[in-house]
Amino acid sequence: MIRGHEIYRATQTQTATRAELVVMLYEGAIRFLQQAFGALQSEDFEVAHNALIKAQRIVEELQIRIDRERGPFSDGLNALYAFMLRELEAANAKKDRQKVLAAIGLLNELLTAWRQAARQPVVERGASHPAAAFATPSGNVE
Repeated sequence: MIRGHEIYRATQTQTATRAELVVMLYEGAIRFLQQAFGALQSEDFEVAHNALIKAQRIVEELQIRIDRERGPFSDGLNALYAFMLRELEAANAKKDRQKVLAAIGLLNELLTAWRQAARQPVVERGASHPAAAFATPSGNVE
């Protein structure tokens, strides 16, 4: 049975701009990391592991979506995501809450910037706009 929130989420992702989709991915990664942190505090390592894996998959998706031909901005994002993935893998292996908190902090900082970018009208967006660093499935940017 399909629930109302599943229909809402599907509609939301199908009608969102590229920047809005990135915001949703960041929000999802942060939500999973918060779950992982709580699970680590209560020593529920299975829940923590699963939440960390979900967060890693989101960061991997963000990294995959970078348009590599956009220069320094996309290079910086790629390096940041690679660093974050290494830290999340270490957090999972060592059950390290501090690494989880650090990742939440990084993602929150980036989320603030992406939320601001998502509010800009499309006509104001140029090659320097953060959304320009992300390719659509066909390789084009929004």
